[in-house]
Amino acid sequence: MNGIRFDHVSKHYGDVLAVDDLSLTIEPGTTVALLGPNGAGKSTSINLLLGLLRPSRGTIAVNGRAPARAVAAGEVGAMLQDGALIPELTVKETVDLVRGLYPRPLALDEVLSLADLTGLAGRRANKLSGGQTQRVRFALAIAGAPRGRAAGGRGARRGPAGGHAAARAARRPVRVGRARGHHQRRTPRAGPAVRDQDDVRGRHRHP
Repeated sequence: MNGIRFDHVSKHYGDVLAVDDLSLTIEPGTTVALLGPNGAGKSTSINLLLGLLRPSRGTIAVNGRAPARAVAAGEVGAMLQDGALIPELTVKETVDLVRGLYPRPLALDEVLSLADLTGLAGRRANKLSGGQTQRVRFALAIAGAPRGRAAGGRGARRGPAGGHAAARAARRPVRVGRARGHHQRRTPRAGPAVRDQDDVRGRHRHP
């Protein structure tokens, strides 16, 4: 099955219930935003999607595979909150290094263009501004030509430059996919809001 599926997923940290019985289906080609206050379970849900955490209960499938297998196959790209770049490498070298980790990456010039980094290709990472660094993180998220992309927490919101590049790329008809839909609704029982998604069941709780 293509797309992303959470089936009655819960996650405990000791006695703390961070995600409670979340069921969610995301079809290919859609854009979904998890919105909610601190402690609502957004970052935990993203980490579960990326295979960085295992659910305490329930199952998660990404294009019919376990999350860790989908990530290893280059089907998922992630732009996380933080993450230092290697200061001595140029933007081009950094992106090309990450491209080499995937079986079927996007062309280097295409990645740089999608992230608005063509003019910065020769600049070293330690000479980048905060917004330019965010654009590099976005480039690294799409370098493997993923069928799905995730952006987590503060990093998804920090600075307009990275956000504008991400929005433009999401609308480009390339292998990294398309975004469509603009409506938003809030899920019941104080769960996170979900964009372009009407099949959401379950609850997220504050720790």
